[in-house]
Amino acid sequence: MDRKLRVLVIDDEPLIGRAIQRSLPEVSVETVTLAAEGLQRCQAEDFDIVFCDILMPGLNGREVYQQLKASHPDRAKRFVFMTGGSFVAWVQRFIEEVSNEVLLKPFSRNRLQAVVENVRANLTPPL
Repeated sequence: MDRKLRVLVIDDEPLIGRAIQRSLPEVSVETVTLAAEGLQRCQAEDFDIVFCDILMPGLNGREVYQQLKASHPDRAKRFVFMTGGSFVAWVQRFIEEVSNEVLLKPFSRNRLQAVVENVRANLTPPL
């Protein structure tokens, strides 16, 4: 029997986490609204996918990713970035530089599910 995919959503907007939970009923989705808490969870636990907003107050998604990449590079590969702020210059540069998937807000359920399937297919070992 396949185990459920474990997903963490890091987004300062609680509605985004709830929307992802509703859109992925076959997946175990946990959410946090503080980037620092998300970083701690990612360092302590091995999630299959981490959906991380880029623009957040305090610690931003790029910083969470960079800190995790320094300590757990294998886990950083599982990040999927979300943003509605792709018009911000540094966010645009980051999106262009990073090889991870990026979801531009607002995104559809179909797009979300396609990203999950793409990340799932590239997991080692595959689920």
